[in-house]
Amino acid sequence: MNISMGHCMMKLGGLGAVLLAAVVMSGCAPTKPQFDVAVETMKGSKKARDKVTTDCIAKFNKKGVEGAALVLDVPERDAKRVACQRIVAAMTDGRLSYEDLQAMMRGKPTPKIVRVMQGR
Repeated sequence: MNISMGHCMMKLGGLGAVLLAAVVMSGCAPTKPQFDVAVETMKGSKKARDKVTTDCIAKFNKKGVEGAALVLDVPERDAKRVACQRIVAAMTDGRLSYEDLQAMMRGKPTPKIVRVMQGR
């Protein structure tokens, strides 16, 4: 199973990089069953969570790092890691749903998504 789907991710900038980083984890416009399989895999596999986090980190560009640092209120040097760890954790524990992912993919972040990204 290929969870990363990194070949589908474009270079993103600003807040979009933070909010759309979940696409890296669940593929290009995933279906609900694909999303559910990715989440269940991450729940049971630290290796899968680590791989998805690493792939997510690799997709940030400079503007994305700056946007992530601003939204997450962390230093730029930590922004990619923190954003990706929070996305993976939120997907795994059910705080980030398929519907949330779809909203992010449409570029329509919600207050819930911002809270997840800020770790609250």
